[in-house]
Amino acid sequence: MSLASRRRTGRRLLPAGVALVVAALTGCAADGGAPAVPGTAVATSGTSSGQSSTSGQSSAPVPGGGSTDGAAKGAPHGAGTPASGVTGGPAGTGITVSTPPFENGESSAYFSTPTGNIACSMTWTGPGYPVDVLCQIADRSWQAPAAPADCRAADGDVWGDTLQITDKGAALGCRRNGNGMRVQSFPGLGYDHAIRIDRTQCISRLTGITCTDETSGHGFMLSRQSYRLY
Repeated sequence: MSLASRRRTGRRLLPAGVALVVAALTGCAADGGAPAVPGTAVATSGTSSGQSSTSGQSSAPVPGGGSTDGAAKGAPHGAGTPASGVTGGPAGTGITVSTPPFENGESSAYFSTPTGNIACSMTWTGPGYPVDVLCQIADRSWQAPAAPADCRAADGDVWGDTLQITDKGAALGCRRNGNGMRVQSFPGLGYDHAIRIDRTQCISRLTGITCTDETSGHGFMLSRQSYRLY
């Protein structure tokens, strides 16, 4: 069952060949360890609450967190022609940005952090629709707030280890029946590299993953030590 609602029914979270399973995602202490993947390798396929949580320490702001391309907010989703390729980020940011191609009515990317502790998916079905973003963390030292009534551990649901961006904003997610992502199936996204689809971007840094929908301004920061929704 899908972890994120969307405007259309029948959302395919993962492409064929990428299993949806209950997985013990093997992770290092934090996405603050030594880079295991120096560059970018990405698998591609044709309600913000302002919450934050830490493990008792102040989480330093993610440098360049959120948008790094200086694009103005307010432009509609899918404005212009979908583009693909690899470009350098804005001058002085040190970010390399990759844009998956838009093929067969979809642009998507699946990747993990270099430590293998966080796995993410980004999926967009074209102009008029938001980019759905989902990240799942294996090892964390922070605690999520109480699960909502419709996320029931007794039914096998798992709460608090996923963050998502949908058309409703950024929020913690519920993994229905324990379904999740196998981080082993995803290539690593090197530190100081980003994936951009339409107006949504995810950046991998030593301090964690930051994903932002520039149209709405909603997004999240996720690491072993803390998370933040905005």
